Amino acid sequence: MKYSLAALMLVVLAVACDCALLRSARDIEGNHVFAGSVLLLVAGTAGVLFRFRVRRSFWCGYAAFGWCYLLLAFGPWFEVNLAPNLPTTMLLEQLWNLNRPRPPEGFWECGVAVVSEWFNFRTVGHSALALHVAIFGGGAAVGMVRLAGFVRSLRPFDLASSIVRPG
Repeated sequence: MKYSLAALMLVVLAVACDCALLRSARDIEGNHVFAGSVLLLVAGTAGVLFRFRVRRSFWCGYAAFGWCYLLLAFGPWFEVNLAPNLPTTMLLEQLWNLNRPRPPEGFWECGVAVVSEWFNFRTVGHSALALHVAIFGGGAAVGMVRLAGFVRSLRPFDLASSIVRPG
């Protein structure tokens, strides 16, 4: 596979933005990042309606993967049983433990603040990851459409022309 330098620079930019968001998650309200993610996914859903062919397949995959991930991470049916067991939640917990110092033993006065910070961190992390999953889904959809076009362009094996006739 060949990747352009611009595509690799976009990946680095996206990871840098995620790191900055997660680093300052205590200062940023998680609701703002969540609302931005929902807005971008709504725009992706509109892309399904107004684009054609390969571009439409990207937006279809973008919307489907993004909305599914957002539903798994924040949906009321999944929040208790499934969301804590997602690999991305476990990754966010590890990042949280690396990023935040633990309070001293017996220090419970800041318990509410720590829970609020963890909630913001988790919301920001899952919202950013939803957009990454959406972009991956869009790329996968485009790849499947191109593969289907390639397979359709192949001609079926013609048995009649390949039979050697005695002569």
